[in-house]
Parts: sequence; structure tokens; C-alpha cells
Amino acid sequence: MKRLIDCSWNEIDALDRARTIVLFPIGSIEQHGWHMPVGTDYLIAEAISKALAVRETDGFDALLLPSLQFGLNTEHTGFVGTITLSARLLLELLEAQLNEMLDDGFRYFAFLNTHGGNTGLLEIFVREMKAKHPDCRITSLQYFQHGFFDTLREHIDNPIGADVHAGELETSILQYLSPELVHMDVPQEKLKERNCKSGELPKFWLTRDVSGSGIMGDATLARPDKGKIYFDYICDSLEQSIICFMQDAMAGSAQ
Repeated sequence: MKRLIDCSWNEIDALDRARTIVLFPIGSIEQHGWHMPVGTDYLIAEAISKALAVRETDGFDALLLPSLQFGLNTEHTGFVGTITLSARLLLELLEAQLNEMLDDGFRYFAFLNTHGGNTGLLEIFVREMKAKHPDCRITSLQYFQHGFFDTLREHIDNPIGADVHAGELETSILQYLSPELVHMDVPQEKLKERNCKSGELPKFWLTRDVSGSGIMGDATLARPDKGKIYFDYICDSLEQSIICFMQDAMAGSAQ
């Protein structure tokens, strides 16, 4: 795989359009409790991009665009440092990126999403773009679907499993990726507030209504060694999803 920003224009132009997938990582800038930076989702998206870029692909090429920092995160409004784009603006921005690559002749696309709040919007966007561009293949890939981390249950100490926001899972990942940005020396009650499954939260919840610190989980259970396990599992799963998508896309185009 290759990162677009590391390539010259003629290297990009030399890619076989019929055997290349363009990947759009997208994160978010939003509160992650007292102990983690607002750029957590973006930092994870960038780390995934860099990790995937060094992996080899068999039978196709993959081009990773720079990670989009901003997403749709209205659920975290009311916390200083949270920056959300409107749904309309984000859709326009996603389509603008897609159109640039379409104009360059690319036809296979996937969005790599690291923020749960982007999920619904990406589903709408993918459906609209598939209808608008029937000659292209497009999907979104993420790790928010139910049961994604079930196979890692022995490495998750939280009794509820994978927590909702800024808890064991995300804190462990960032402790592994950027330990200097994680500050666990905050009051312990600020590290394990509203620890419950997402299905137990009120419908259409806003974070400020359910958690004063911004956490929905238990960050006291985080450890960097678990973060490596989670992160590697995410990258492996996304890589496998990309391979499966491209195999299906190329097979369909050959028919």
C-alpha cells in the first residue's frame, strides 16, 4: 500500500486504475475525557494509515489519502476543543475528495472510519455515491459494528466488554501509540464515569447529558500492551476487509 502524500504525481498516474483502491481515512476532533487529547480519533486514523502503508498487497494496489481530521461529532458538543462539521459540509467535503479521484480515473474506494459518530453519515454517503456512480465500487470500513472485538474478549477487562468512549479500549490504544499524550494522573472518578453498554444509553444521547467528564467506560483498566493487541487486530481486520472488497470488485468488473 502507498500513502498519496509520499508519492509523486507520475507515480500515482502509473497506478492501474482497474487494480487500485483509494482509501480515505477519516477521524474526528472531539473531547476524550480529562486524560486524552481531542485529536485521539484523528491520531488513531493516522496511525492506522501508516501501519497499512507498509503492508504488501497481492494482485492490487492501495492508495491512502491523508486522514481527514474533522468529522460529525455533535454528540460531544458542549466540551471545549470539540470541533464538528455540519452533516451537509462533511458530505460536500467527502464528495469533493471522491470526485477528484474519480476525475483521475480511479473507480474503487473505501472510507476507513475511526469515529462512531461518522458511521450513519458514511452509510448515507456510500449509498448516494453508489447510485450516482454505478461504474464505481465504494464502501466504508470501521470497527464500531456489534461484536467486532468479541474475539479479543480475553484481553478486555471491562465486564461490559468494549466500552463506548475514551475508556479501556481507546485509552489503551493511545497509550501504545502516543503514551506521552495520555495523562492518567487525573482524579480516578474522571477515568471511569458512566460505564455501560451503548444500548443502555438514552436514545439520541448527548455526552454532556450522561457524563460530566466525557468518558463512557473505564479508562483505569487501560494498558499499553492491550493497546497493541487492539491496534494490531484493527489493522489486520481492516486489511482483510480491503482484500475481500478488492477481490469482489475486480471479479465483478471482469465479468
